[in-house]
Amino acid sequence: MTRVLALRTLGAPALWVYAVGASSPMTVLVGGLPTMYASSGVVGVPAGFLLITPILLALLVGYVAVTQQVPHPAAFYAVVAQGISPTAGIAAGFVGLLGYNAIGISLYGLLGYNLSQLAGSWWVWASAALAFVTLRGLRSGGRNAKIMGCFLALELGVLLVYVLAAFASPARGHVEFASLSPAKLLVSGVAIVLVFMLAAMTGTETPGAHGEEAQPGAARRATLIAAAVMGPMYALLAWAMAVHAGSDHVVDSAGAFLAGHGPGPLELLGAVYGSAVTHISNLILVTSIVTAMIAFHSTGARYTFGMAREGVLPKGWAAVGRGERDGAPWAASLVQTVIASGVIGGWVVLGWSPMVLFTWLSTIGAVSILTLLVVSSVAALKFFNSGAGGNEGVFVRRAAPMAGLVFGFLVLAMALTNVNALLSLPPDSHLSLLVPGVIVAVAVIGAMWGRTLRRDRPQTWQGTGATIADPVTADVTRLHELEM
Repeated sequence: MTRVLALRTLGAPALWVYAVGASSPMTVLVGGLPTMYASSGVVGVPAGFLLITPILLALLVGYVAVTQQVPHPAAFYAVVAQGISPTAGIAAGFVGLLGYNAIGISLYGLLGYNLSQLAGSWWVWASAALAFVTLRGLRSGGRNAKIMGCFLALELGVLLVYVLAAFASPARGHVEFASLSPAKLLVSGVAIVLVFMLAAMTGTETPGAHGEEAQPGAARRATLIAAAVMGPMYALLAWAMAVHAGSDHVVDSAGAFLAGHGPGPLELLGAVYGSAVTHISNLILVTSIVTAMIAFHSTGARYTFGMAREGVLPKGWAAVGRGERDGAPWAASLVQTVIASGVIGGWVVLGWSPMVLFTWLSTIGAVSILTLLVVSSVAALKFFNSGAGGNEGVFVRRAAPMAGLVFGFLVLAMALTNVNALLSLPPDSHLSLLVPGVIVAVAVIGAMWGRTLRRDRPQTWQGTGATIADPVTADVTRLHELEM
């Protein structure tokens, strides 16, 4: 019998929690937005989010349309395999594993750094968080969605009170609209801003990895709604920041905060609502990061499971839980834990900063996922041009994937030419070449493994990305109790 995940147990709201929670909106508010303002010097950050949202949606439309036809735990792997070729799909799967593991592990550095400012070593906090995430990884997606949903509700509540506080205390005595003007984007530095923005919304595509567990149409709705909501939400937060600081001072204010010489977003909450609110918000920032950790850990585990089930990775990694853990990819989850433990342990031995861990791995992860989104647009075009699919219209089959390919490629080019800024390196540093170098190396290894499978195990190669769970043949504990 085919080993499957918990079939059709996740609705659109639960998957929306995964998509938004992976982005960690609190982290974007506290770190992402100040960095965007300070690094680029661009005042039009809010307008930039409104611009990048349709680009992200164009990248996602073709991707989610194919995942509807091929619901697979390793979504990019299956989309590219079915749209381009099995070898390309295996290469995409390897890059997907790199991307999701890199982002997920980077968050341990961020969490450890923040909590080490209070007490202890960063790796102690990171290890504690990893233990918690590991336990959650042994549970089904539905159980995790409930906990993540509670954390996300608190997070969104903090964002709301921040917006209210910012608009209640504008720098000029009235609300300014200058930062919303598209003209504010017609300046140098806008490329950096757009790249940061797309990186901030990485995670919106994660519902695709839960396609096997999703109710019909739920993954598509959750993905597109998350992208459509997150862009305007971040634009509102960035606008609130500009209103409170003043559009002509927001860049300097953000730079002062990052340098430790000025107040940040959470200090505004303390000034308006009292110091207790600041303390609570700092706690919710921690739960926000943990929510993102669970989301990326779960996604990485599903990629591992999906590829292992088809024999591309060791088949033992495709073991699933039973009973209370029915349908949870526990073996693949433990693989993610081992990888994270190795990276964190190596970082500690080398004595490197946890923020370097966060900066480098989050950049590698974001560029990996952006690359896969662009490639998936190509795969979607070829998939539908081959006559596959259902009753999708011309917009889904051609217009959106083509727009995603063109604009996504432009943003990817911007990302690759501005990696130094993403990593806070000097403009003439060649260390930034490591980012595309690592991604290309992993893709080449995946492609070489694909060619090996084609030669030695052609049946496995031919079945790449083709396994679609069937409740009739599935090995699901809860279905055994049903009488036919």
